[in-house]
Amino acid sequence: MDELVEEKLKAMGVKPTKELAALLNEWKRRQDAVRPAPLSLDAIVCCTMIHDMFLKKKASQEEKKEG
Repeated sequence: MDELVEEKLKAMGVKPTKELAALLNEWKRRQDAVRPAPLSLDAIVCCTMIHDMFLKKKASQEEKKEG
């Protein structure tokens, strides 16, 4: 994850986690395989949304196990 991505995340109010960084890095790796370029804002927004959805699902599953 480069400085441009970190700046965009900061502007969005998102604190990067290891999981989010891994998702962004994998997106970038796959993108670069066909078209090397910096990650677009759309890609960053999509990754943060997927990450948030994953965290909500994980929290929901943990609640079901406890209750």
